Amino acid sequence: MGCRNSVLIDDDIVEDTDLNRLVSATPADVGTPKVFVARRMIRSIVKEAKVLALNKSLRSEQALDVLKGADIIFGCVDNDGARLILNELALAYNIPYIDIAVGINTTDDIVSEVGG
Repeated sequence: MGCRNSVLIDDDIVEDTDLNRLVSATPADVGTPKVFVARRMIRSIVKEAKVLALNKSLRSEQALDVLKGADIIFGCVDNDGARLILNELALAYNIPYIDIAVGINTTDDIVSEVGG
């Protein structure tokens, strides 16, 4: 996409259950902040990329301040609270916001609903 400057915000760490869906994460990354794994992946593709990895809550003052200056926000979040924060911030500062979310519900181990 031509992006050379990124900000990654997440206060979560890699767990065993993340390994099947967290691109580039390995068992050696368990316990590592997810933003550090993502930064490593970005820099493996574009070595000169500037990546600010904030291992902080989206609700932190630093995270919100950084997002106010973004050209575009991609919300790769897994809960409606974070989605609401990003939506409100994007509306307040007139920043395009793309929500990337998928919900998959199962009933008796059979997929019953998929949405995105």
